[in-house]
Amino acid sequence: MQKNIMSVGFILALSGCGFVDSYEEAVHDFEPLYCYQSLASVECFRQPNHPDKRRLVNYYGPHPSRYDAPEPAPIPELKAPPAVPFWVRDPEPVPESFVKMTGRSGVPAASMPILQSPNLPPPVSQDDKDEIKKSRITEPLPPKDSEAKGPDAKDAQDSKE
Repeated sequence: MQKNIMSVGFILALSGCGFVDSYEEAVHDFEPLYCYQSLASVECFRQPNHPDKRRLVNYYGPHPSRYDAPEPAPIPELKAPPAVPFWVRDPEPVPESFVKMTGRSGVPAASMPILQSPNLPPPVSQDDKDEIKKSRITEPLPPKDSEAKGPDAKDAQDSKE
């Protein structure tokens, strides 16, 4: 019984010293080349790059685990920048009311009058607003009380009769 246990233990010890996988056994004697995936392409090196072991694409020669990993770089002690005797402060924003936008045009449709900002022109008087509304063309047709003139005049007169 002890002979069997000893022989199985000896076989396991020898198998632990073998190759990592069958691929390593096939490429072990090749010139070492270790290729890693980068953003745009694959980069190859003569020595394995241990921090990039998760990006390993392919290798020739001994498996990268056969090489000793270097000691990790010490983390530097963080230091605050020197204090300055001045600072720059952004001006406070000017509060303005919400401007409602319609989906049909790029012109905002204000539901409420916008607060007066120092950079805006003075507001338009009500009389001027009424004049602007009167001068607008609301329909493509001329008013009914005026006589139709032009090539469509006969059609308009025929439609009235």
